[in-house]
Amino acid sequence: PATLVDIRPASVRGIRAADESDAESTESVRLREALAKSVNVAAVHVTREVGPANVVSWARTLGLTTPMEPDLSLPLGAYEAKPIEMANVYASFASGGMLELPKLITRIQDPSGNEVALPTPPPSRRVMEESEAFLITSMLTSVVDHGTGQLARGLGRPVAGKTGTSNESKDAWFVGYSTEIAVAVWTGYDDARPLGRREAGATAALPAWVSFMKAAHAGKPPTDFPRPADV
Repeated sequence: PATLVDIRPASVRGIRAADESDAESTESVRLREALAKSVNVAAVHVTREVGPANVVSWARTLGLTTPMEPDLSLPLGAYEAKPIEMANVYASFASGGMLELPKLITRIQDPSGNEVALPTPPPSRRVMEESEAFLITSMLTSVVDHGTGQLARGLGRPVAGKTGTSNESKDAWFVGYSTEIAVAVWTGYDDARPLGRREAGATAALPAWVSFMKAAHAGKPPTDFPRPADV
């Protein structure tokens, strides 16, 4: 989170500033702050540093199944993802690095009311260390605290999450979680039409996420994300 990243648009060949905040950047910032502010140039830098093929590999480990190519457009919204898979990825962050495949059907009854046995689901498995998951959560709380997800501060409880806007504003996302529940909100058209120049994850998806989370946590006391002993 404290790694310094050059966020000048000219520092990455072929990348131009997507907005004024990117265009005015003249220095390096901590990765935590770049993530909080959704600075695209920083995302490209990180992808190049760790290797696009490793990004795709880790996405597969976390349960994403949609097609992705190992190139520097990965962090810029060039590829699609399923909302249920995105919610499950963030649930793995929230659970301290454990992946469990989502269950769409939890119970079936026959006409007589007898419960039908369901296939045994695969066991959960560790996909990252608990400390790694906690650091990701910590960075994602900065998105809410002073970044693009500040609207979520209105919940009055610890939450972590990330806004997302794909090319030409065809998809607007907010995926986030508390200590109890992970939720993904996607806004877009089925035929991939642009939502409009001014639409983004913070305006088109985050309000619905906040509304849902308010109802889901009604009457429940706030709880903080547990810090692992080695952090």
